[in-house]
Amino acid sequence: MGLIKRGAKYSVRYTVPTSMRETVGTAQVWRTTGTGCISEAKRREPRILADIIDEVEAKHLQALEASDSPRSPAYLLTAAEELLKNVESGKWTEEEASDVMHDIREQFLKLNQQSNAERAMQAARSATALLTSGGTTLPLSMAKDKHLDHLRSRGRNLSTVERKGTVIQRFIDFSGDPSVRDVDRQIVGRWIELDLNASDLTSKTKVWYISALQAAWTYFILHGMADLNPFEKMSSLVQQSKKGVTESEPTRAWTRDELDILKTLDKDDPMYGVSVIRLHSGIRLEEACALRVEDIDADEWVMHIRAGKNQQSVRTIPIHSALQGLFESLIESSKDGWLFDLKPGGRDKKRSHNFSKRAGRWSRKYVTEDKGVTQYTLRHTYAQALRDAGVDRETIEFTTGHKDQSMLFGTYATQVGLDRLREAIEKLDFGF
Repeated sequence: MGLIKRGAKYSVRYTVPTSMRETVGTAQVWRTTGTGCISEAKRREPRILADIIDEVEAKHLQALEASDSPRSPAYLLTAAEELLKNVESGKWTEEEASDVMHDIREQFLKLNQQSNAERAMQAARSATALLTSGGTTLPLSMAKDKHLDHLRSRGRNLSTVERKGTVIQRFIDFSGDPSVRDVDRQIVGRWIELDLNASDLTSKTKVWYISALQAAWTYFILHGMADLNPFEKMSSLVQQSKKGVTESEPTRAWTRDELDILKTLDKDDPMYGVSVIRLHSGIRLEEACALRVEDIDADEWVMHIRAGKNQQSVRTIPIHSALQGLFESLIESSKDGWLFDLKPGGRDKKRSHNFSKRAGRWSRKYVTEDKGVTQYTLRHTYAQALRDAGVDRETIEFTTGHKDQSMLFGTYATQVGLDRLREAIEKLDFGF
């Protein structure tokens, strides 16, 4: 990895890990920075490198999950199913099929010995169990792979798919990879009591785990792998932790008087800029804190949200006319390419981490002691104001990053789409 000048411009070179080269099809990936200035190239390098790594890992994952790859768990399942058909048709004896399965299993384990070794061993055991059971059942680990393949084929967010896979794997580790049909409410109850409730996860996360498994079993039932859903209505078994928990106040939109307090802030204070931009666009806190000069098109007066919570977060939003002067000032005063001078913090090194803490303290001290009023509820204020102005739900969901863009404007909004969005946003009048 590093910067190398190729011709007049610098390029980022990434060396693909040895274990991925066969599936990715190359040992190195090059990507131009688009500049011959070394300082600017260094500034762009981390983002370009992150994009390359994401692309390489995604390509590697797709290749591994392909059913025709000898390294894929799905390949083992297909092989076991074909061998089972040969036994049932009388073409092979059970002993002959077992010998062939043994050879396929050994090849599979050899190909995966450098990576995913534990998962490979589990997949091998499951495929063998499928063959020896006569096809009357399907091991949960193999059913999990089919479920995750289905989610990927539907275009689901990769990080969400991986998280769901982690949840199912946690249940497999506890239950010992039983067949899908053997999982009953008694097993699920023991898992919730002995594993899930014993963990340090929040109650909300525990309920999400059960919901993810319930969704997986819905898929299994639809595809004939199971008859009943043992996770149905099991979230009631989750213990609600009382430690350090106080009854939360309902969130609400800011009042006009509370919004007027924002106007007393120094215009050079990031608290003012971030808050006012969010109020007039509905974008998330991290999306606002992570805005760069290059994300702002001052000719068309739009901002590009290039990455966020999910695929629907990538969008283009018109800038309200009342904020054009603010954006011009932010662009002019930027020294490092960021619109706001914020220090990243927290485990994820988010630019909004420290800002969020400060915003909370400021709101409690100067705005209101009502804990239902936060930086987050500026999004509520934005959405409520648009609803009151008669703006349709789809437009509101698009600007806030909740709606699938392909249903409305496509990955990049067309001019007609931008006109529609601009007309909606210009209906906002908070007096700034």
